[in-house]
Amino acid sequence: MVALRHAILPVAVLFCVLFIAHASPAADEHPVDIPLSFRAAPTDEWSKNRLEAVLASQSRIVIRDLEHGPFEDSSLWRVTVDQDLPPGRKELSFRIDVDPAHRPLWGEKLLQLFINGKEANAAIGKDGQPLFAKIVDDSGDGFVPRGSGKLRFEIPAETRKLRQFSIKTAGAENFNMTLSDFAVIAWPQVGAPISAPHPLMSELGYRPDDKKTLMIEWRDDAADGSSGSAEVIVKGPHGSHSIMAPLPQGRSIASGSRIGAIDLSAFRRPGDYMVMVQPPGPDPVESTVSFRIVDDPKLLDRHRDDAWGTFYWITDNENGPFPDAHSRGERARTFGQEWLTRDVSGGWFDAGDYGKYTVNGAYSVALMLLTGLLAPQVLDHPVEPLAGGHPNRSDWLSVAESQLDWLFKMQAPDGGANHKVASRDWPGLDVAPNDDSAVKWIMPVSSAATADYAGVMALAAKVLGQQPDADAMAKAQDFVAAAMRARDWLRRNPDRLTIESSYGNKDYGGPYLDGDDRDERFFADAAWAALTGGQSDIAAVEKQLPDRQAALKASNYEVYWGGVDLLGFWALKSIEAQLSTPARGIVDAVLNDAAQTWRSTKRSSLWGIPHGDDDTLSWGSNGDLATIGWHWLLWAHISQDGSYVADARDLAHWFFGRNPLGQTFVTGRSERAVKDPHFRPSTSGAIALPDGFLVGGPNSGGFAGDPAAATLAGLPPMRMYVDDRESYSTNEVAINWQAAWALYLSLLAAIDD
Repeated sequence: MVALRHAILPVAVLFCVLFIAHASPAADEHPVDIPLSFRAAPTDEWSKNRLEAVLASQSRIVIRDLEHGPFEDSSLWRVTVDQDLPPGRKELSFRIDVDPAHRPLWGEKLLQLFINGKEANAAIGKDGQPLFAKIVDDSGDGFVPRGSGKLRFEIPAETRKLRQFSIKTAGAENFNMTLSDFAVIAWPQVGAPISAPHPLMSELGYRPDDKKTLMIEWRDDAADGSSGSAEVIVKGPHGSHSIMAPLPQGRSIASGSRIGAIDLSAFRRPGDYMVMVQPPGPDPVESTVSFRIVDDPKLLDRHRDDAWGTFYWITDNENGPFPDAHSRGERARTFGQEWLTRDVSGGWFDAGDYGKYTVNGAYSVALMLLTGLLAPQVLDHPVEPLAGGHPNRSDWLSVAESQLDWLFKMQAPDGGANHKVASRDWPGLDVAPNDDSAVKWIMPVSSAATADYAGVMALAAKVLGQQPDADAMAKAQDFVAAAMRARDWLRRNPDRLTIESSYGNKDYGGPYLDGDDRDERFFADAAWAALTGGQSDIAAVEKQLPDRQAALKASNYEVYWGGVDLLGFWALKSIEAQLSTPARGIVDAVLNDAAQTWRSTKRSSLWGIPHGDDDTLSWGSNGDLATIGWHWLLWAHISQDGSYVADARDLAHWFFGRNPLGQTFVTGRSERAVKDPHFRPSTSGAIALPDGFLVGGPNSGGFAGDPAAATLAGLPPMRMYVDDRESYSTNEVAINWQAAWALYLSLLAAIDD
């Protein structure tokens, strides 16, 4: 976590801006006080175990230090409320009393408040000015200054339920403060509309023939069971058109709101459109959203090219932007035998940090290699700035080779593959690649990493062996030999071998632990059979097909770095003519059933995505969705079943704002794009943030100590996302979902072209 930079206000200014007396925002309004009481003590989200928060009474919270001396750190406390609220203006009010002995360490910062997961702003007084001035640091975080008195914070007018609020403390000595008299001050609207609509459309743009779905989210409970209609007015090149839309009856658990969908596909004329939604009621509040129709078959090309171009910015060798940084791994130390060093430089940074992991690195490049084997023509497009690296090869292979060359180095002398290479501690967010001088450690061998390694070396050997130049052929032979050594290791070690999640309470990068390596071993065997085409190799992998089919079905066809069965089936699809008839049937059944399962889920989803409404959104949920899009399009390409293309095309709009947050989950130039991802090359200032990175997205599966995402706890799953550089569990970039994203866009753009 980045250390907070301290902004200090003059003492005279502090006395002027702190805790102004209670004032009604408008003289002709009559506020209603809603007292708040709590059944449980605040939850310690970060478990720093230095401060404690106790519930002294149902509306009185005491936060105090358990130890003596300075506490140069933050704690985060979540208070569950679950209070229904009326429509209209609202404020959260409470009294704060700070112990006179309290000595702040970060200027005059005292605390930061979050309401329903978002940083709260000071309430507005009669003069139209905030009742107090927050101290805002360089990261954009705003803290309440130290002092005692009454505090009032704005609650967004459309908020109809106060689910929780969170208190983030600033560093201090003798920390002791009491919060009491909690209440919501509300000015209920007279003749308020039934509900406040939130219209959502993708900013990606639509071709004239595309399906165009307007999502209308009703973000409160007032529309529940209500009848009536909202007026939807569409203004565009054709003029103005009115549609009456019934209030939605379907409630999404994932977004915590009612959802309606309106098909606007009849609008086909290119141009800019504005949609206005007016709910029923005597004083409706109008909401708007815009979209555009573009008669351009290359609509996706820019996004595809940006997605592929991001790999340049994570390439850690002389072909990347950090030529002075790649030497860090040339003398990496072997964990447990630190006198043994090895050159493991190069490759891609795995994610927002500088670690590199065999399991995830192999999985990511395997997606590329399988696509190159099964649909090479869709990848025959330039990739800037690496275009033209090999005049006789497609640029995507130059991208992949950077990772393959690094993976090749990760083989231990006994044939196994080392699980990862990383520094002992996580680098700070302000550490640039060229400044990362931490010792790199080669961590122990694992069976999952070795099997992934064996599979990818076999696939790479097959792809490179098909290239016309001698260099590719020579490298292919090296990869064949490496795959053979890894397979020998797997035969000698039939039981799962894993590494520790940490060593001496140090992470040494991400764990990437896997409790079952049977899928990795199957992938290794399938890739080897795809390379050799030998009947004994094919027969050996065919014996595993029924078990792997059953495992995939039981997992609901999961595919990610820790579940690679599906990649094995795709590898076998590349040699389907050489398989037995029963084996061909199983391979096709698995690939088709996966596509159908996801399509069925998508079509039953109120949000139109292949994710069950009451299922957990996992870490990297956007990567999961992009991988499903890749599978749909690759299956459509191979099977000639074009029905999946429409589903894959429609899914793209989720990433560009047709989601409960209205967020574009890709870095770029638009106002709705991700602006502050967890990505050290940009947060350190080494480079400007590149366009085209896909971030992990909503995550309801656990934050693992994420300092920014902890404020999201208790929100509906699809709202558990924050565009904050500190949020590695929701806003990080990573090669596994970036590879899926780039391939998905390549396949989709190829269909359009």
